Amino acid sequence: MQLSPKAAVAATRGSLSVVCNVPNAKARLGDGEVKKTPCVFDDLQPGNHQVQVSAEGYAPQTKTVAVEATKTAEVKIELLAMGKIKVTAPAGKKAKVYIDGEIRGETPLTV
Repeated sequence: MQLSPKAAVAATRGSLSVVCNVPNAKARLGDGEVKKTPCVFDDLQPGNHQVQVSAEGYAPQTKTVAVEATKTAEVKIELLAMGKIKVTAPAGKKAKVYIDGEIRGETPLTV
């Protein structure tokens, strides 16, 4: 039995399933397609693929995942919430706020 050209190509491709602890986080495959988690990227060439997952208020995570032909690789990403800091000055006073040597604004300021 001979496979159709489309089926023959599909037999050499794999998939990548992305699951995240933050619903509807954005998953980007390499420099390309973006989907909301949980999601599956199909029709991938076998080999290593980089996936970056991000969500507002969370530190982004990037992982490299090996994809095999005819299989679905799964990556589970746990995003960690980023903290905030509130900077104030005595009543009636203003102060410039620097973070890592860079001015971020004046008090009161939440970063």
